[in-house]
Amino acid sequence: MSSAAIAYKDYLHFEPHVEFENALTTGLRKTPKELPCKFFYDAIGSALFDRICELPEYYPTRTETALLQRYAGEFADLIGPNADLVEFGAGSLQKVGYLLDALNAPKTYIPIDISGEYLEERTAHLRHSYPSLAVRPVIADFTKPVALPSLDSHRVGFFSRIDHRQFHTHRSARFPGTCCETASWRWSFDRRRSRKGP
Repeated sequence: MSSAAIAYKDYLHFEPHVEFENALTTGLRKTPKELPCKFFYDAIGSALFDRICELPEYYPTRTETALLQRYAGEFADLIGPNADLVEFGAGSLQKVGYLLDALNAPKTYIPIDISGEYLEERTAHLRHSYPSLAVRPVIADFTKPVALPSLDSHRVGFFSRIDHRQFHTHRSARFPGTCCETASWRWSFDRRRSRKGP
């Protein structure tokens, strides 16, 4: 198989200290107080989160992985062949492997993540497992509009999170259209948690 090149796109063209200051002052004025979790995800923060995912008390990642293992074939049937798979908040890229294995001749994989160094490292590992797959990472804050690479086949948005509390209701509602207007979507949500829970 021919080896597909990795082409990185970096859309984090903002002043991180300025954005953090604005988010901090805005969040501390709210009740309850809040701070966007995206500011924790540099290379160290991403590696720390991977370790958190291994803790017995942290069930979401295990649940997401189990669901993908069980239903990846059904997802693949719905998606169809020759898909361009766009993953939002790709993280360690571990879960997407179950879907890539089940898909029929996927053409392109576009992982989007805010943690640039970590995304580059994990994408390099993924390339060895899928040498014929075109991998086009995008370093970006996917909660904002993202200009995706030009694609000429069936585009599918993939967002594997059962805990979506990082989004406000209005932002979650417009998230698919903002980031990927012509895509079909595969979502998963957490139904175990009480709405009044933490």
